[in-house]
Amino acid sequence: MQSNLNYSKFPFLAELGLSEMNMGCYRRGEWVARGKVVTSLNPHTNEKVAQTTCSSVQDYQECVQAMAEERDRWQTTPGPVRGEIVR
Repeated sequence: MQSNLNYSKFPFLAELGLSEMNMGCYRRGEWVARGKVVTSLNPHTNEKVAQTTCSSVQDYQECVQAMAEERDRWQTTPGPVRGEIVR
């Protein structure tokens, strides 16, 4: 599929780290998406801005499970170590 997205027209996309096609769910170090494609439009001109492939319910359930596991690991990480990570 050829894209009509132009970063010179929508420079905020590059600034946000977005591309023409984006994935919907970040889980365990990877982007996953197995759902429908949603197109974002400029409400003023109705031009295509970008697209996102949505994730499935299963993708999101796995993401929530991964976040719960990470929360437990993060809570047991000593405060000074967490401080160094978030700086």
